[in-house]
Amino acid sequence: MNKQKFIDHFIMCCEAMDVSEGDAVRADYEIELCYEEGKKKNTIDDMVRLAYYSQVDFSQIKKFDQVMSVLAVVEPKFPLWIRVILTENSADYLKIKLEVSMRFRNPTQLHNQEAGYPPFAGNFRV
Repeated sequence: MNKQKFIDHFIMCCEAMDVSEGDAVRADYEIELCYEEGKKKNTIDDMVRLAYYSQVDFSQIKKFDQVMSVLAVVEPKFPLWIRVILTENSADYLKIKLEVSMRFRNPTQLHNQEAGYPPFAGNFRV
């Protein structure tokens, strides 16, 4: 998988949640990094956490292109899983929260394979 396929999977997840591609691209985003206690981490996980994500101000990452670039930072490895949550959805405003695993793996190891758009899991609503 490459970054474009990763983006395609995200759009497919959004469409399964009745969010159009255009709305997903225009939405505001919130990213929550999830540190999984007791789970095995590898060198890539530590590198991303210490060398890259420690320098990123996630409160400023709000737009689609920024979000996709930050999440695809160690292509061809991607977060093991990402939960997609619609936190605000009105006629003129959409906000999507992404809960993101801090473990990065090869595409064949990503969760949510059965949905057809790993690593994304949708249909979460607040």
